[in-house]
Amino acid sequence: MKLALLLLAATALPTSGALAAVTPRDYAQIRELYARYAMAQDGGDAGTLAALFAPDGKLSGAETHHQPRAAVSALKTQVAEEGRWGWDRHFLTNIRVREEDGAVRASCVLLLLDSRPNTRFLVHGRTGVYEDRLVKTVTGWRFQDRELWMDGETAGPYTPKP
Repeated sequence: MKLALLLLAATALPTSGALAAVTPRDYAQIRELYARYAMAQDGGDAGTLAALFAPDGKLSGAETHHQPRAAVSALKTQVAEEGRWGWDRHFLTNIRVREEDGAVRASCVLLLLDSRPNTRFLVHGRTGVYEDRLVKTVTGWRFQDRELWMDGETAGPYTPKP
């Protein structure tokens, strides 16, 4: 039975291009990367958050413009010290891994919920999309470039057309 499940899982993977080199274990590690990112965000763990980026990795979005790994850690530490961190819950879903232009890319949908006590009966949430370029390092998969498109915040590829 285990062998049948393993064979079924293997046949569901892409079989063309450079992505064929990404193993089932790689897919599991990439999903773990996304889970660790969300948990580090929610827990205020700036060190772990920064470590999930390649040494020269970058994060960009409406509020964060191509910050290097060290700046990501500094920014998150500042947010935590100001008491703004810890009330949000990050849900990363619809993770899609693909090969484009010889690189491993991934995207996911972000659902960001505010869990402060005063919002107990009224849920405040925001949504967005992450577009990522991933790199496999000796310590595992890391974000090389991470771009966040928040819905309603910036005009981008996921902005509804009029």
